[in-house]
Amino acid sequence: MKKIIILCGLVGMVFAARYPMILEYNYLKGCINSNKNIKNMEKYCVCTLDAIEKKYTLNQFMEILQNPKTTKKVINYAVNQCLDKLKK
Repeated sequence: MKKIIILCGLVGMVFAARYPMILEYNYLKGCINSNKNIKNMEKYCVCTLDAIEKKYTLNQFMEILQNPKTTKKVINYAVNQCLDKLKK
């Protein structure tokens, strides 16, 4: 848990925290916990969050989350931006 909070702080400092910290925290927590067996999961999750924040405003992202089809499209976009972070 402390690791996720520290990551949120770093994301905020490095990427100017465009989304509220609680949203970033929940996103990172869910992402990191989705697969604890992957070595570089923290880097990957921070990368996907950054990719989403750079492309979508908070309002756009909140609207996207209301529709499963658009949510899947955005997640696929972020995944494709960050696959290299999962390499060893």
